[in-house]
Amino acid sequence: TYAQAPTQRVPENAYPTGFSDGWSCHHGYARRSDACEVVAVPANARLTARGDHWECLRTFRNTGATCIAIKLPANAFYSGYSGGQGWACARGYVTNSQECTPVLLPDNAFLNARGDGWECLRGHQRLGSTCKPIVIPANAYLSAYASGNGWECERGVAARGHACVAGYVAATA
Repeated sequence: TYAQAPTQRVPENAYPTGFSDGWSCHHGYARRSDACEVVAVPANARLTARGDHWECLRTFRNTGATCIAIKLPANAFYSGYSGGQGWACARGYVTNSQECTPVLLPDNAFLNARGDGWECLRGHQRLGSTCKPIVIPANAYLSAYASGNGWECERGVAARGHACVAGYVAATA
């Protein structure tokens, strides 16, 4: 014969399981010590998929005990996260306190990939809140990188200050 697990009392609003604790609460109830208590779902909330907790509906924010309406500022959208603000600014806008303000693009700039800042067009470098043209000296070409001076010397010439000089050998480490 096989060993039998001792029978364990299954509380009200629960069902027996083959797991070590021997029982689980029905959907809409949560385990509290050796009992199943009903999950009190506040207004503007729903039970989670497991049924032992609640979560706020979309467009509402969890305050810990209740769900309050999210105040959506102009140029914003509801985010999937109900904690925090519950909203994010649309592309081309940035969070400024409780509102979304436009990203101010200087001349020769474009929105970055996230849409909450800007980068300079190729051939320009960021200088404070502007994009200045990169001055390319003779015997140089525009670099793939905007950092540094923004240009590289052609083969056979070396950078010396803001110029590319033939016959000059750059110091090596």
